Amino acid sequence: MSPSFAALLLALSLPASARRKDKGADADHTNHFREPPPVEIDGVSVSTRDAVARADLLKLKVEIDNDTNDWVMFENDQAMFVLSHGSYPSSAGTLSAAVSRVKPRGKKSPTLQLTGRSDLHVDAFDLQLTGLQRVPTGGAGVDVPPFALPASTNDVKAGNFECGLDKLKKETGETWARFSCTYRGDMVGIIDATKLSFRIESGQSFANENRKAGQDLLLPGEKSKITAIARIEGRIVDMQFANMEIIWDGVFTEVDPQPIDTGTLHYEVDPGETAGNN
Repeated sequence: MSPSFAALLLALSLPASARRKDKGADADHTNHFREPPPVEIDGVSVSTRDAVARADLLKLKVEIDNDTNDWVMFENDQAMFVLSHGSYPSSAGTLSAAVSRVKPRGKKSPTLQLTGRSDLHVDAFDLQLTGLQRVPTGGAGVDVPPFALPASTNDVKAGNFECGLDKLKKETGETWARFSCTYRGDMVGIIDATKLSFRIESGQSFANENRKAGQDLLLPGEKSKITAIARIEGRIVDMQFANMEIIWDGVFTEVDPQPIDTGTLHYEVDPGETAGNN
């Protein structure tokens, strides 16, 4: 009997449990975890799901439900995975954008992951959602002089916001202006184009008719577009020839974000889910 044939017979004679590869040492084996309860903080709900771990990957999805009139901002690469052998930031392999911005009454589900290691097949870990912040709205806007139409200049200076007129159309039934704006401050800038208005020489004011206008949240150096549209009946004024002004009251706001403390989220392996998915 050859040695190799004898070794085969010996292997077949062993119990199945002894022949099977140890799943805990299998690089493809994936642990699934019980999810901690959601955290509710002043109208902001934070929960997680789909937490998994294998030797080279630790990953989960964070669900942020913002039921407030403020923005919520999450700097994803500030989240920290805390394992028994060390703490590691999610920036080692974040699948979502570096900063998640959740609009008022909005939701967002960024995915966090940790990679680049071979010791991540853990049975328990903690998650610290450092970088989760509330950005209040409704504060005092930056004072900005009215912008004359027809334009005598293309530039608008609004505190730490710098804007330039890209395009202007003045016709009898519609005036249309588009601006490019950059936030030059060191906090967070909010541009709310819904608050923009037009004023004619009689003193009457008219709201921005751009139905797609909304709020934008800007980090230092970021840019945004403002499109302003006026539709005024010809019996009131012929906008092609009229002297008009764009009024910026409340359009530009600069805010210092406030940290949201969710505490530490704890994860334990779910034996049933783990067995059923391997």
